[in-house]
Amino acid sequence: MASGAIAQLKTAIASGDQAACGALIAAEPSLARDWRAIMEAALHVDLDLIRLLLDAGADPNAQSPAESRHRPLHRAIEPKASVRPRGDRAEAVGVLLDAGADVDAPGCWYDGRPLETAARGADAELAALLVERGSRRDVYAAALTQDAELLKHELARDRGVAAAASQSGAGALHLLCASRLNRADTPALARRLLDAGARADAIAEMRHGRFPVIHFACWGGEADVALLALLVAEGADPAGGLYEALWSGDLAAARVLVDLGASVDGWSHVGKRPLLHDMIQWGRTKAALWLLSAGANPNATDDKGWTALHYAASRGAKADVVDALVAAGGDRSRRDAAGLDPEAVGRARRG
Repeated sequence: MASGAIAQLKTAIASGDQAACGALIAAEPSLARDWRAIMEAALHVDLDLIRLLLDAGADPNAQSPAESRHRPLHRAIEPKASVRPRGDRAEAVGVLLDAGADVDAPGCWYDGRPLETAARGADAELAALLVERGSRRDVYAAALTQDAELLKHELARDRGVAAAASQSGAGALHLLCASRLNRADTPALARRLLDAGARADAIAEMRHGRFPVIHFACWGGEADVALLALLVAEGADPAGGLYEALWSGDLAAARVLVDLGASVDGWSHVGKRPLLHDMIQWGRTKAALWLLSAGANPNATDDKGWTALHYAASRGAKADVVDALVAAGGDRSRRDAAGLDPEAVGRARRG
Protein backbone atom coordinates (compact mmCIF):
# COMPACT_ATOMS: atom_id res chain seq x y z
CA MET A 1 0.00 0.00 0.00
CA ALA A 2 1.43 3.36 -1.03
CA SER A 3 2.11 5.66 1.91
CA GLY A 4 0.96 8.60 -0.20
CA ALA A 5 -2.48 7.05 -0.68
CA ILE A 6 -3.09 6.47 3.05
CA ALA A 7 -1.85 10.00 3.74
CA GLN A 8 -4.40 11.31 1.25
CA LEU A 9 -7.14 9.25 2.89
CA LYS A 10 -6.20 10.52 6.36
CA THR A 11 -6.30 14.09 5.06
CA ALA A 12 -9.71 13.51 3.52
CA ILE A 13 -11.00 12.00 6.76
CA ALA A 14 -9.56 14.86 8.82
CA SER A 15 -11.38 17.36 6.60
CA GLY A 16 -14.60 15.33 6.57
CA ASP A 17 -14.57 14.95 2.79
CA GLN A 18 -16.73 11.87 2.35
CA ALA A 19 -16.70 12.01 -1.44
CA ALA A 20 -12.90 12.03 -1.56
CA CYS A 21 -12.74 9.16 0.95
CA GLY A 22 -15.14 7.11 -1.13
CA ALA A 23 -13.19 7.76 -4.30
CA LEU A 24 -9.86 6.83 -2.73
CA ILE A 25 -11.25 3.59 -1.30
CA ALA A 26 -12.94 2.69 -4.57
CA ALA A 27 -9.61 3.12 -6.36
CA GLU A 28 -7.67 1.18 -3.72
CA PRO A 29 -9.98 -0.91 -1.47
CA SER A 30 -7.15 -2.00 0.81
CA LEU A 31 -6.91 1.56 2.17
CA ALA A 32 -10.03 0.98 4.25
CA ARG A 33 -8.32 -1.86 6.08
CA ASP A 34 -5.34 0.22 7.16
CA TRP A 35 -5.61 0.89 10.90
CA ARG A 36 -4.83 4.56 10.41
CA ALA A 37 -8.04 5.20 8.50
CA ILE A 38 -10.53 3.88 11.08
CA MET A 39 -8.52 5.50 13.88
CA GLU A 40 -8.70 8.89 12.17
CA ALA A 41 -12.44 8.58 11.62
CA ALA A 42 -12.96 7.52 15.25
CA LEU A 43 -10.81 10.43 16.46
CA HIS A 44 -13.10 12.88 14.66
CA VAL A 45 -16.19 10.91 15.73
CA ASP A 46 -17.33 11.06 12.10
CA LEU A 47 -20.22 8.60 12.01
CA ASP A 48 -20.61 8.61 8.23
CA LEU A 49 -16.93 7.89 7.65
CA ILE A 50 -16.79 5.27 10.40
CA ARG A 51 -19.67 3.45 8.70
CA LEU A 52 -18.09 3.89 5.26
CA LEU A 53 -14.82 2.36 6.43
CA LEU A 54 -16.47 -0.49 8.32
CA ASP A 55 -18.60 -1.33 5.27
CA ALA A 56 -15.38 -1.37 3.23
CA GLY A 57 -13.68 -3.85 5.57
CA ALA A 58 -12.09 -1.74 8.32
CA ASP A 59 -11.28 -3.69 11.49
CA PRO A 60 -13.26 -2.34 14.48
CA ASN A 61 -10.63 -3.93 16.74
CA ALA A 62 -7.59 -2.45 14.97
CA GLN A 63 -4.85 -1.20 17.26
CA SER A 64 -2.30 1.51 16.68
CA PRO A 65 1.29 0.22 16.87
CA ALA A 66 2.35 3.60 18.26
CA GLU A 67 2.93 4.25 21.96
CA SER A 68 -0.69 5.36 22.37
CA ARG A 69 -1.92 1.84 21.48
CA HIS A 70 -5.38 3.21 20.72
CA ARG A 71 -8.21 1.15 19.32
CA PRO A 72 -11.19 2.72 17.52
CA LEU A 73 -13.39 2.40 20.63
CA HIS A 74 -10.87 4.14 22.87
CA ARG A 75 -10.24 6.80 20.25
CA ALA A 76 -13.96 7.53 19.89
CA ILE A 77 -14.39 7.74 23.67
CA GLU A 78 -11.34 9.79 24.60
CA PRO A 79 -11.65 13.54 23.88
CA LYS A 80 -8.75 15.35 22.31
CA ALA A 81 -8.53 19.06 23.01
CA SER A 82 -7.42 19.94 19.47
CA VAL A 83 -10.17 17.96 17.70
CA ARG A 84 -13.83 18.90 17.69
CA PRO A 85 -16.05 15.79 17.40
CA ARG A 86 -18.40 15.75 14.42
CA GLY A 87 -20.87 13.30 15.88
CA ASP A 88 -22.22 11.82 19.08
CA ARG A 89 -19.67 9.70 20.92
CA ALA A 90 -22.27 7.29 22.27
CA GLU A 91 -23.61 6.67 18.77
CA ALA A 92 -20.08 6.11 17.45
CA VAL A 93 -19.42 3.59 20.23
CA GLY A 94 -22.65 1.81 19.33
CA VAL A 95 -21.72 1.64 15.65
CA LEU A 96 -18.30 0.16 16.47
CA LEU A 97 -19.77 -2.37 18.91
CA ASP A 98 -22.41 -3.39 16.36
CA ALA A 99 -19.59 -3.97 13.88
CA GLY A 100 -17.86 -6.36 16.26
CA ALA A 101 -15.59 -4.18 18.40
CA ASP A 102 -14.59 -6.02 21.58
CA VAL A 103 -16.11 -4.07 24.45
CA ASP A 104 -13.27 -5.11 26.77
CA ALA A 105 -10.24 -5.08 24.44
CA PRO A 106 -7.30 -3.28 26.11
CA GLY A 107 -5.91 -0.11 24.58
CA CYS A 108 -4.31 3.31 25.24
CA TRP A 109 -0.97 3.84 26.98
CA TYR A 110 -2.40 2.31 30.15
CA ASP A 111 -3.68 -0.83 28.35
CA GLY A 112 -7.13 -0.36 29.83
CA ARG A 113 -10.47 -1.48 28.50
CA PRO A 114 -12.82 1.14 27.00
CA LEU A 115 -14.63 1.37 30.35
CA GLU A 116 -11.42 2.73 31.87
CA THR A 117 -11.16 5.35 29.14
CA ALA A 118 -14.72 6.49 29.84
CA ALA A 119 -14.11 6.53 33.61
CA ARG A 120 -10.86 8.48 33.28
CA GLY A 121 -12.73 10.98 31.11
CA ALA A 122 -15.60 11.34 33.61
CA ASP A 123 -18.08 10.25 30.94
CA ALA A 124 -20.84 8.53 32.92
CA GLU A 125 -23.05 8.11 29.86
CA LEU A 126 -20.44 6.17 27.93
CA ALA A 127 -19.46 4.13 30.98
CA ALA A 128 -23.11 3.11 31.44
CA LEU A 129 -23.41 2.27 27.75
CA LEU A 130 -20.35 0.03 27.83
CA VAL A 131 -21.66 -1.82 30.87
CA GLU A 132 -25.04 -2.19 29.17
CA ARG A 133 -23.32 -3.58 26.07
CA GLY A 134 -21.53 -6.28 28.04
CA SER A 135 -18.37 -4.86 29.61
CA ARG A 136 -17.24 -7.30 32.30
CA ARG A 137 -18.78 -6.60 35.71
CA ASP A 138 -15.81 -7.44 37.92
CA VAL A 139 -13.96 -5.76 40.76
CA TYR A 140 -12.13 -3.50 38.30
CA ALA A 141 -15.41 -2.38 36.75
CA ALA A 142 -16.73 -1.72 40.25
CA ALA A 143 -13.70 0.44 40.96
CA LEU A 144 -13.91 2.34 37.67
CA THR A 145 -17.62 3.04 37.92
CA GLN A 146 -17.45 3.54 41.71
CA ASP A 147 -20.26 1.01 42.08
CA ALA A 148 -20.50 0.27 45.81
CA GLU A 149 -22.90 -2.66 45.44
CA LEU A 150 -20.84 -4.38 42.76
CA LEU A 151 -17.69 -3.84 44.82
CA LYS A 152 -19.37 -5.37 47.86
CA HIS A 153 -20.47 -8.36 45.76
CA GLU A 154 -17.02 -8.93 44.25
CA LEU A 155 -15.23 -8.71 47.60
CA ALA A 156 -17.73 -11.11 49.17
CA ARG A 157 -17.21 -13.52 46.28
CA ASP A 158 -13.40 -13.42 46.52
CA ARG A 159 -11.67 -11.12 48.99
CA GLY A 160 -8.37 -11.72 47.22
CA VAL A 161 -9.42 -9.59 44.24
CA ALA A 162 -8.85 -6.46 46.36
CA ALA A 163 -5.10 -6.85 45.93
CA ALA A 164 -5.00 -8.59 42.55
CA ALA A 165 -3.59 -6.85 39.49
CA SER A 166 -5.68 -6.48 36.35
CA GLN A 167 -4.38 -7.34 32.89
CA SER A 168 -2.77 -3.91 32.60
CA GLY A 169 -0.91 -4.29 35.90
CA ALA A 170 -3.13 -1.86 37.80
CA GLY A 171 -5.11 -3.11 40.78
CA ALA A 172 -8.64 -2.18 41.80
CA LEU A 173 -7.38 0.57 44.12
CA HIS A 174 -5.28 2.10 41.32
CA LEU A 175 -8.31 2.11 39.01
CA LEU A 176 -10.62 3.50 41.69
CA CYS A 177 -8.22 6.41 42.15
CA ALA A 178 -7.90 6.98 38.39
CA SER A 179 -11.66 7.11 37.85
CA ARG A 180 -13.36 10.48 37.63
CA LEU A 181 -16.87 9.09 38.14
CA ASN A 182 -18.87 9.59 41.37
CA ARG A 183 -15.79 10.96 43.08
CA ALA A 184 -17.58 11.87 46.29
CA ASP A 185 -17.63 8.14 47.05
CA THR A 186 -13.96 7.48 46.31
CA PRO A 187 -12.47 7.72 49.84
CA ALA A 188 -15.14 5.42 51.29
CA LEU A 189 -14.67 2.84 48.53
CA ALA A 190 -10.89 3.10 48.89
CA ARG A 191 -11.32 2.39 52.60
CA ARG A 192 -13.35 -0.73 51.73
CA LEU A 193 -10.64 -2.00 49.38
CA LEU A 194 -7.91 -1.30 51.93
CA ASP A 195 -9.85 -3.17 54.60
CA ALA A 196 -10.16 -6.10 52.19
CA GLY A 197 -6.42 -6.31 51.59
CA ALA A 198 -5.50 -3.71 48.98
CA ARG A 199 -2.27 -1.86 49.75
CA ALA A 200 -1.94 1.91 49.59
CA ASP A 201 1.73 1.49 48.64
CA ALA A 202 1.04 -1.01 45.84
CA ILE A 203 2.97 -0.46 42.62
CA ALA A 204 1.34 -1.15 39.26
CA GLU A 205 3.86 -2.82 36.95
CA MET A 206 2.72 -1.45 33.60
CA ARG A 207 4.01 -1.27 30.07
CA HIS A 208 5.15 2.34 30.52
CA GLY A 209 6.68 1.92 33.94
CA ARG A 210 5.95 1.41 37.62
CA PHE A 211 3.17 3.56 39.08
CA PRO A 212 2.04 3.80 42.73
CA VAL A 213 -1.59 4.15 43.74
CA ILE A 214 -1.13 7.80 44.73
CA HIS A 215 0.05 8.61 41.19
CA PHE A 216 -3.37 7.51 39.93
CA ALA A 217 -5.05 9.60 42.63
CA CYS A 218 -3.27 12.70 41.27
CA TRP A 219 -3.75 11.85 37.60
CA GLY A 220 -5.60 14.52 35.64
CA GLY A 221 -5.68 17.12 38.40
CA GLU A 222 -8.23 18.13 41.03
CA ALA A 223 -7.14 15.33 43.33
CA ASP A 224 -9.34 14.47 46.29
CA VAL A 225 -7.52 15.78 49.36
CA ALA A 226 -9.27 13.31 51.68
CA LEU A 227 -8.20 10.45 49.43
CA LEU A 228 -4.58 11.62 49.43
CA ALA A 229 -4.57 11.85 53.22
CA LEU A 230 -6.09 8.37 53.52
CA LEU A 231 -3.54 6.81 51.18
CA VAL A 232 -0.60 8.39 52.98
CA ALA A 233 -2.00 7.38 56.36
CA GLU A 234 -2.18 3.81 55.05
CA GLY A 235 1.43 3.76 53.84
CA ALA A 236 1.59 5.51 50.47
CA ASP A 237 4.66 7.64 49.83
CA PRO A 238 3.36 11.18 49.09
CA ALA A 239 6.32 11.72 46.76
CA GLY A 240 4.72 9.20 44.39
CA GLY A 241 1.99 11.66 43.47
CA LEU A 242 3.91 14.93 43.38
CA TYR A 243 5.11 14.70 39.78
CA GLU A 244 1.61 14.03 38.48
CA ALA A 245 0.10 16.82 40.58
CA LEU A 246 2.69 19.27 39.24
CA TRP A 247 2.34 18.08 35.66
CA SER A 248 -1.44 18.50 35.74
CA GLY A 249 -1.16 21.93 37.34
CA ASP A 250 -2.91 20.80 40.52
CA LEU A 251 -0.85 22.96 42.84
CA ALA A 252 -3.35 22.55 45.68
CA ALA A 253 -2.69 18.81 45.64
CA ALA A 254 1.05 19.48 45.36
CA ARG A 255 0.84 21.58 48.52
CA VAL A 256 -1.03 18.81 50.34
CA LEU A 257 1.54 16.22 49.27
CA VAL A 258 4.44 18.38 50.44
CA ASP A 259 2.66 18.97 53.74
CA LEU A 260 2.28 15.18 54.00
CA GLY A 261 6.03 14.69 53.56
CA ALA A 262 6.93 14.85 49.85
CA SER A 263 10.12 16.78 49.10
CA VAL A 264 10.13 19.63 46.60
CA ASP A 265 13.69 18.51 45.80
CA GLY A 266 12.58 15.01 44.89
CA TRP A 267 13.42 13.49 41.54
CA SER A 268 11.05 12.88 38.65
CA HIS A 269 10.45 9.24 37.79
CA VAL A 270 9.96 10.36 34.18
CA GLY A 271 13.00 12.50 33.42
CA LYS A 272 15.24 10.99 36.11
CA ARG A 273 16.18 14.44 37.35
CA PRO A 274 14.97 16.91 40.00
CA LEU A 275 11.30 17.85 39.71
CA LEU A 276 12.18 21.50 39.15
CA HIS A 277 14.34 20.57 36.17
CA ASP A 278 11.56 18.45 34.66
CA MET A 279 8.94 21.18 34.99
CA ILE A 280 11.24 23.65 33.26
CA GLN A 281 12.19 21.15 30.57
CA TRP A 282 8.56 20.57 29.63
CA GLY A 283 7.37 24.15 29.94
CA ARG A 284 5.33 23.65 33.13
CA THR A 285 6.10 27.21 34.19
CA LYS A 286 3.49 27.58 36.94
CA ALA A 287 4.63 24.32 38.52
CA ALA A 288 8.29 25.38 38.30
CA LEU A 289 7.58 28.73 39.94
CA TRP A 290 5.51 27.02 42.61
CA LEU A 291 8.38 24.64 43.41
CA LEU A 292 10.71 27.60 43.81
CA SER A 293 8.23 29.36 46.09
CA ALA A 294 7.99 26.16 48.14
CA GLY A 295 11.76 26.09 48.61
CA ALA A 296 13.12 23.90 45.80
CA ASN A 297 16.91 24.20 45.40
CA PRO A 298 17.72 25.87 42.04
CA ASN A 299 21.31 24.63 42.23
CA ALA A 300 20.51 20.93 42.55
CA THR A 301 22.16 18.98 39.73
CA ASP A 302 21.19 16.01 37.61
CA ASP A 303 23.50 13.30 36.28
CA LYS A 304 24.89 15.71 33.67
CA GLY A 305 25.67 18.31 36.29
CA TRP A 306 22.92 20.55 34.97
CA THR A 307 21.15 22.94 37.35
CA ALA A 308 17.70 24.39 36.77
CA LEU A 309 19.37 27.37 35.06
CA HIS A 310 21.01 25.03 32.55
CA TYR A 311 17.58 23.63 31.72
CA ALA A 312 16.08 27.11 31.47
CA ALA A 313 18.84 28.11 29.06
CA SER A 314 18.50 24.95 26.98
CA ARG A 315 14.73 25.48 26.60
CA GLY A 316 14.86 29.22 26.07
CA ALA A 317 12.70 29.76 29.16
CA LYS A 318 11.02 33.12 29.62
CA ALA A 319 12.67 35.83 31.67
CA ASP A 320 10.29 35.39 34.62
CA VAL A 321 11.52 31.81 35.10
CA VAL A 322 15.18 32.81 34.88
CA ASP A 323 14.63 35.77 37.20
CA ALA A 324 12.86 33.55 39.73
CA LEU A 325 15.70 31.02 39.64
CA VAL A 326 18.30 33.73 40.22
CA ALA A 327 16.20 35.34 42.97
CA ALA A 328 16.04 31.95 44.67
CA GLY A 329 19.84 31.71 44.63
CA GLY A 330 20.47 30.10 41.25
CA ASP A 331 24.16 30.26 40.34
CA ARG A 332 24.73 31.55 36.78
CA SER A 333 28.39 30.49 36.98
CA ARG A 334 27.78 26.83 37.88
CA ARG A 335 29.37 24.54 35.30
CA ASP A 336 28.08 21.13 34.29
CA ALA A 337 30.09 17.92 33.80
CA ALA A 338 31.20 19.18 30.38
CA GLY A 339 32.42 22.47 31.80
CA LEU A 340 29.53 24.56 30.44
CA ASP A 341 27.73 27.24 32.39
CA PRO A 342 24.04 28.04 31.65
CA GLU A 343 24.95 30.88 29.29
CA ALA A 344 27.11 28.54 27.19
CA VAL A 345 24.26 26.00 27.07
CA GLY A 346 21.95 28.75 25.85
CA ARG A 347 24.41 29.80 23.12
CA ALA A 348 24.67 26.18 21.95
CA ARG A 349 20.86 25.95 21.75
CA ARG A 350 20.68 29.08 19.61
CA GLY A 351 23.34 27.68 17.31
